[in-house]
Amino acid sequence: MYQKFPYILRISEKAKHVRFQVSVEKGLEIVVPKRFRASRLPSLVEKNSRWIERAFQKAKTFQGQIGPVQDWQVPEEITLLALGTTWRVLSRENARKSVVVQMASANTLSLHGGTNDSSACQNALKAWLTHTAKEHLIPWLKRVSDETRLGYSSVSIRQQRTRWGSCTSRHLISLNARLLFLPPDLVTYVLVHELCHTRHLNHSPRFWRLVESYLPDYRQLDQQLRNGDQYMPGWLMASCDGKTPTCGTHSG
Repeated sequence: MYQKFPYILRISEKAKHVRFQVSVEKGLEIVVPKRFRASRLPSLVEKNSRWIERAFQKAKTFQGQIGPVQDWQVPEEITLLALGTTWRVLSRENARKSVVVQMASANTLSLHGGTNDSSACQNALKAWLTHTAKEHLIPWLKRVSDETRLGYSSVSIRQQRTRWGSCTSRHLISLNARLLFLPPDLVTYVLVHELCHTRHLNHSPRFWRLVESYLPDYRQLDQQLRNGDQYMPGWLMASCDGKTPTCGTHSG
């Protein structure tokens, strides 16, 4: 099994854990801490072989969707499953260098500015996504918190590449703006999951029993969330500089 996955080994002084990354461009890349013993790699690759196989399948599917190198283009429409809303996207170039996203109507977004700059367009849409997530995910978390009676100290919205959410020992919750592309039941699962971490900052049996007390079908939801990348649109994942994005990251 060890020979089944050719890989690139990268030693990182900042890494605290072993991390597996799969991309169309590089294949399997294993990032390890500075003092990691290489003799442990065979067993770790074997242990994570199922995840690696799934990540390679996702990478092949993603390559088939966007091609190995694709020029970034403004999407014709954006659908946020979590909100049950679809926006038509219009692009209007003018003299200003920056790009601004505005609501032209209830179901239309308009990009104004230097829209010939694909990187600026993508960054503007990502900023719009983060803003939209703050408007909807923060109140959503508050509602779930009230329903479960699981409190938290604060919430932030970011766009992580490898996590849907996180919770610290101080009950600071961070949510990924990209949750808006997921179906509502998966979003609720992530919110419940992170709120349960305010009681148990681990994935112990007690933690999962607490999750189950709120979501009896959490196992199915968790399995669906593992394939959450399928809901991410090409415009969000595609690179503006011709580089192929990472299709999966996993800590071993």
